Amino acid sequence: MESKLVSTVSFCPVCCPSDTWMGNVSPVEKIRRSGMWQVNELYKEPLDTGDMDDLMANLVT
Repeated sequence: MESKLVSTVSFCPVCCPSDTWMGNVSPVEKIRRSGMWQVNELYKEPLDTGDMDDLMANLVT
C-alpha cells in the first residue's frame, strides 16, 4: 500500500513543491523531478479503485 501511495502522488499532475522547496536544488534528479524526498517506488503502480475503496473503508473505521 505504501508503494502504491508513493507512486500515486508521483503521478499527480497538481501535486508539486513550492518554488522555495529545498529539493529543487537537490543533486538527485529524481528528487527534483518528482518533488518528493522519497525516490523509491516513484512512477510505478498507483492505487486502483479497489485500493482506494480499502483505504477509505479503513479511514472510516
